[in-house]
Formats: sequence, structure tokens, C-alpha cells
Amino acid sequence: MRRQHDASLTDTHGNLTERSTAGSATSLSERPAYYMLCAVYALWCILSGMDTLTFAALADPNRFRIVELLRESTHSVNEVAESLHMSQPQASRHLHALLRAGLVTMTPVAQQRIFALRPEPFHELTAWLNSFESRWNDRFTALDHYLKRQKEE
Repeated sequence: MRRQHDASLTDTHGNLTERSTAGSATSLSERPAYYMLCAVYALWCILSGMDTLTFAALADPNRFRIVELLRESTHSVNEVAESLHMSQPQASRHLHALLRAGLVTMTPVAQQRIFALRPEPFHELTAWLNSFESRWNDRFTALDHYLKRQKEE
């Protein structure tokens, strides 16, 4: 059963949660790491004026799997559906969401629609991730120095 989220909430302890339409609350800290990365990226996109559709599209696990499949080569809707064990309408819906986000291109060939990845959104994503490299390198260097001092003492 697919869970649909209708609102972000806080629990009685002030922790951020999401409430599904079924009524059960889930702590955001229990969700996969890429969801948290999605939130950070979306915030950065809002602050920098960058389009958030790229990461929003990748946040869906099925779309992420489709992107992974398209990394290898181009595929038709039916090939995507067959490879990922989903229905053709489901694959088509996800591919069109990726198309609207600008992550893929579609080329009509006779009765088929062939989808391929566009590199530009992934270059933007790489540039964003690389912007954190110097910060993390500085923090790892500081941690290394701290651990060496602790070992010497």
C-alpha cells in the first residue's frame, strides 16, 4: 500500500514528523538518507534560486531506479517497465515526471518513445555536492588533528 503524506507536523517532543493519510506518524530521522539530502538540497535550491525539480524527481524511489537504469543506455517505456517490474502506465507516469523535471529526453521512434538521461541536471547536482567538499575536508582535517592529540595524551 502506498503511503501518501498530507502535512509535516511535530510530535509531542517537538521532533519533526510526517503524518500519512492513514494517520500514523513517522519520524523523518527514520527515513532513508536520500530523503534528508533531498530536503537539504531543496532548501539550497530555494535560497540560491536553482530549480528544485531535479532533486524532487529523484526523491521518488521508482524514479531514482529509472535514472539508474537509464545510466546504462536509452530505454523505451516498455523496457523500463519490464526491467523494473512495474506496469507500463506506472513506468510511463514516472518517465513523464522525469521529463517534466528536465532529467530525461524523449525521442519518438515509430510507435515507441525512447528515453535518455540529460547530463546538465546532473552536472548541477555534482557542482552543488562539490560545494561542500572544502567544508568537509576542513572538518575531517580538524578531526584528524583532534584524534592525533588524543592518541598522544
